[in-house]
Amino acid sequence: MLLPEVLMGSWVARYEEGYVSDDGSDVTLVKELHLAIPWSTPEEALQHWESRNDLRGPDVERFGNGLQQVHDVTERPEFRALRVASIWRRVTFQKL
Repeated sequence: MLLPEVLMGSWVARYEEGYVSDDGSDVTLVKELHLAIPWSTPEEALQHWESRNDLRGPDVERFGNGLQQVHDVTERPEFRALRVASIWRRVTFQKL
């Protein structure tokens, strides 16, 4: 159970993973709320996630109030067989 001071005015991360099919359909496979670390502002949350090594690089861009990483997988046979054009993951922030 979260303490009242955590719930009031706290921003948490919403983490999602999915893919875009070769016909352009966007499919979300994972949706999680990360409640362990609340932030007082979305800017603080963004700064934390931008500092992570796994969310750096040319394939990471701003998405809403957070970040998104997209990988083109059209050249990979295992994804082509599943008709997947790209895989993505994103983190955005919401107030509790």
